Amino acid sequence: MVTESHKEEINTQLTLVARSIGNGNRLEILDCLTKGLRTAEELAVCLDISVANTYKHLQVLKTSGLVKAVVKKEQAYFQLTDVAVVRMLELIYEIGEGKSEQIDLQLDHLSPISKYELLDKVSSNLVTVIDVRSEKEFLRGHIPSALNIPLSSIDEKLKKIYRRKEVIAYCRGPYCTMAYEAVIKLRNFGFRARHLEVGFPEWKLAGLPVEEGFSDTGYNLSTEENMSMRKTVGYSILFIGLTLIVLTIIQYYMYANI
Repeated sequence: MVTESHKEEINTQLTLVARSIGNGNRLEILDCLTKGLRTAEELAVCLDISVANTYKHLQVLKTSGLVKAVVKKEQAYFQLTDVAVVRMLELIYEIGEGKSEQIDLQLDHLSPISKYELLDKVSSNLVTVIDVRSEKEFLRGHIPSALNIPLSSIDEKLKKIYRRKEVIAYCRGPYCTMAYEAVIKLRNFGFRARHLEVGFPEWKLAGLPVEEGFSDTGYNLSTEENMSMRKTVGYSILFIGLTLIVLTIIQYYMYANI
C-alpha cells in the first residue's frame, strides 16, 4: 500500500530527476552519452566548457540516477544508466518540438525524413545514406549501406556520392547540427538532400537494422563508382574474349594452309 509519506518520497525523487535535466549543459551531456562511454574531458570538449564545470554537472546527473561512472584501465568513464534515459530524451525532444513553434520551424525547413520512411528507401536502394559522424563512432555502429563521410570531408569526397539518388544525412541525434550543415552543403553542390529526423542512437533504440565495424574509407565505393568499375571490368573481359577469338581464327587458317 502506498502511503502519503511514500508518495511524497516518490515525488521528491521525480523532482530530483526533473531538476537534473532542467539545464542545457546537462541535456547536452546526456545527448553526448547516447553515443557511448565518454570521459569528463571528452564531454568538456563536446560542450565547450571547463572540465571542473563538467564534473559538477555529472555529479547532479549521477545523484538523480541518470548517469553512472565506470572505470576501465584506470580511466574513469561515464555512461547512461540504461536505455530508459534515451527514451526520456526522445520524449523531451518530441514534447519540445510540439510545444515550441521556433523549434518546429528550425527543424522543418530542411524537410527531415522519418526513420521508417528511410528504412523503406534503403531497402529499395532508392537513396544514398551518409553518416557524418567520426570514423570511430561509425565503426561502433551505423545504418546499413551508409557511407562514412564526416562533415569536414564532404567537399573532398563528393565523388563518392551518387548524384542521381536523393542523399540522406544523419549524425548523433535529432539536434546534432552536423546533419543540417551537411544537407545545406550538399544542396549548394546541386544534390537533392535531406536529413534523418533522429540520430543513430534513436534508430538503434527503435530496433532497426544496424551494421558494425566497417568503414567506407578507401574501400566502400558509391553506386556510381561501382557502375564505372563494372563497366571497366566488362570492357576488359570483352577485349580479352575478342582477342582470343581472333587468335583462334588466325591459328585455324595457319594450320589449314599447311
